[in-house]
Amino acid sequence: MPDPTPATIGYWKAGTARLAKHGEAKFGDDQKPVSCSDVYKVYVTDTTARLALSSVSGLPAVGSEHPTYTNLVLSGYRVTDHEPGEKFREIVCEYEDGVTESTGGETPEEIGRVTALDYPAYTATGDLVSDQISGDTVLNSAGDVFDSVPQFEQIWTGVHFVRRVSVFPSAILALAGTVNSVSVTCYGVTFGKRTARLRVGCRYLFDGSKRPYELDITLEPRHAIIDSTNIRPAVSADYEAVGGKIDIGWDIALVDCGFQYLDGGRKVRFTVIDENRVESAPQLPQPLTKVGGDGRSASHKSLLVVRTATGDTWATLLLPKKAL
Repeated sequence: MPDPTPATIGYWKAGTARLAKHGEAKFGDDQKPVSCSDVYKVYVTDTTARLALSSVSGLPAVGSEHPTYTNLVLSGYRVTDHEPGEKFREIVCEYEDGVTESTGGETPEEIGRVTALDYPAYTATGDLVSDQISGDTVLNSAGDVFDSVPQFEQIWTGVHFVRRVSVFPSAILALAGTVNSVSVTCYGVTFGKRTARLRVGCRYLFDGSKRPYELDITLEPRHAIIDSTNIRPAVSADYEAVGGKIDIGWDIALVDCGFQYLDGGRKVRFTVIDENRVESAPQLPQPLTKVGGDGRSASHKSLLVVRTATGDTWATLLLPKKAL
């Protein structure tokens, strides 16, 4: 006897929503869309229970832009009425204008999804290990590392915005501290691969709003461009070349140096000879290179890159790309 509720019917898979039709769209006097809806259909195996959206995949995420009307964002879902025993349910995705200018008198329900936006400046300092133009490792004129690592100071522009959402944004909060594994654009500012770090927090507002969760999202920038020929071991495909150089962003670069070098796989200690022809160990670590009997050469261009932050595509963030 066949299963009365199989996991699939044709190309329909239980729990996976598909776009079924476009709903109503409303436009303002300026012919700009102010709201619209799309209707998704989902096949269910339990025809007697109410539909739990948490068990449905394939729906656009709250806060995402409409594929046609990009000024509209998804504000929420609505499951239409249905007869008991029906195997298909309809889910209406409702879109509204992503930003509403404040008049000072709107109700919580009328507050736009994005309620604040600014572009803060960030000043960062760090170890200066590579010349930003030539890519050469920063060493003194004798080819030695500095006793105290020189520091750099740079200023970049970030993006900060506040977004109201209707459900607890656990997936977004889980991304806190990650860096972008692909290039992203947010409100007109583009961040190359691994050059922005996510700061995100959330609070619940007891104001009766349909969107009680207020997300505070910051894309904090940081760049560090180094010559791709300077990195040892070879640069992996994860690093983004920028004009023949590599932008390592929130990762760090280190001068490849030490008191030993490899000679055919064997560790050998560096030695120095003073004016009296006496050999001794150097007081400072010595730069290493890819080849060389003594582990170094006159160019001293060898750097190591270390991952310091977990990368993510940030697809869950649904970042608005256009500046307002």
